[in-house]
Amino acid sequence: MAPIVVTEDDPIATALSLLGKRTHRTALVVDADHRPVGLVTERDCHEVDRYATVADVLRRNLFTLLAGVDLDEAYGALESNHLGLAPVFEDDRLVDVLTRTGILRSAISPLPPPSTRGATRARGGRRHQR
Repeated sequence: MAPIVVTEDDPIATALSLLGKRTHRTALVVDADHRPVGLVTERDCHEVDRYATVADVLRRNLFTLLAGVDLDEAYGALESNHLGLAPVFEDDRLVDVLTRTGILRSAISPLPPPSTRGATRARGGRRHQR
């Protein structure tokens, strides 16, 4: 999932306009040199002056994962740290954001599409030959 990135100097209004674009409603906050310094969530911005800056509300304790991390390990790390998501870095570059929900979804193999040739779906979900 492409991460939302805001700067410490961005107004809360700017962050809020972007946060609703992802279900996790979280953005990575970077400094002037584009180094990650924390996270900001929609909840962090609740009841805050829209002209205040992201720096006023960001969470500075940033938990990160490295690219190529095993998804089971990533899920366990997120769960044990009581986090819903973590930014993923490769060579000091932000490459992704992993969420617990996203990891669970990726673990579920998509079912192959059912064959519809010569069959119709009836009540109860059973297949009957025509």
